[in-house]
Formats: sequence, C-alpha cells, structure tokens
Amino acid sequence: MKEKKDDTRDPLYKEISLKIIDFMIEQHWQEGDKIPNEYELAQVFHVGRGTVRKAIAELVRIHILEIRRGKGTFVCENLHFHDEKIREAYHAMEYDRGLYLLQIRALIEPWAAKENKLSAPVRSAWLAYEKADGEQRMEQDIAFHEAILASTANPLLPQLNRYVSDSIKAIDDARPDEAFFRRVQKEHRQICEAIEEGDHDLAYALVLAHIEHDSEFLKEAKHAIL
Repeated sequence: MKEKKDDTRDPLYKEISLKIIDFMIEQHWQEGDKIPNEYELAQVFHVGRGTVRKAIAELVRIHILEIRRGKGTFVCENLHFHDEKIREAYHAMEYDRGLYLLQIRALIEPWAAKENKLSAPVRSAWLAYEKADGEQRMEQDIAFHEAILASTANPLLPQLNRYVSDSIKAIDDARPDEAFFRRVQKEHRQICEAIEEGDHDLAYALVLAHIEHDSEFLKEAKHAIL
C-alpha cells in the first residue's frame, strides 16, 4: 500500500497528539502498555508517519508516553488517566493549537477588516453578540469574525472560517470570565464602528490588537495549568 504523504505542519501533529490521547482512553490503555507503532497509528488517523512521529514526540515531551530503545513506545508509568495530569496536558495542547490558529488569523483577518465592503453584516453580528449570553456568546463571537471575512470582495476568505471557529472554541475551553467578555464586547464595538466609518487603517489595527489580546489570554491559560 502506498504510504500517505507526510504532513508535519504544527497544527496537524498537535491535532493527532490530541487524537492519540482520546484513543488511549477509548482503548483503556494502562500505565506501561505498549502502544501501536507509527505505521499502525498512521493508518488509524489517516496521516503520514512523519506526522505521527511528531505527535508521539510531543506526548513524550509532556510525559504521557515514553520511548524505550529497542522495544517501542509505551504509556508512561505512574500516569493515571483519571487524575489531572493527562487532562491538563490535553488542555495545554488545545491552547497551543488555538495559538497557532490565532497566528493564521492575525495574518488575514486584519486585512479583511481593512478591505471590508459591507458593514451591515458586521454590525448585525456585533449586535447579536451584545445580546448573547452563555454558550450563545461563543457562537456569536464566531459569527462576528466570520462576517468580517465574508464582507470583502475576496470570495475565498470564508473558506478560512474554520480557523476562526476552532480558535474561538479553544478560547472558550479556557473558561473566560466576565471581564474577558466585557473586553471582547468593547473591542467588537470599536471594530464595527471603524468599519462603518470607513477608517480602514483603524479597523486593521483594532482587529490585530483584538487577536493579540486573545492570544495573551490563551498563553496565560496555558501557563496556569503547567
């Protein structure tokens, strides 16, 4: 069988690391158990062996797996799947993935705000966020940023919506407090006003600052559990 092409981009191997953790729990692996080899895991997750190799290295780094020379890869001794260690490692990797996605957004979304041609959808999404609470906040936050991507003359930008939704879900997983939501609410309003007033440079700067603030929040959340 022809081996799938390796894809060792950071977001992909981080995602596979998380899937390996899920697989470990689903298969009821215990401390000291030997895990499948790279080829077998590549078949399970439909990725290249290089991606699996990087994912395993990440799990070794955070002491979930260990490599025994000449024997293979094993679940670390003294690792209890129901204690906080594996859960904290899982969340730390989720936050890392969110940070990678925010880096991508920082390259694209400020430009989209600067080139925005339709302020009405952005305003509508902002007003919906103002009224939202609970889980609706995350949904409306995603809708606000998707509206920015959808309101330019570039028809391909909405294809990047998954970067928006996945990064915001990572932020939501970090359990932001009311101060976080008030900050987001204020920044959404400022972005909306800049777009409506046609102040393109300000819209660019505000979106970039907003993404940077979200990145700082995720970095602090990760630091708090490590």
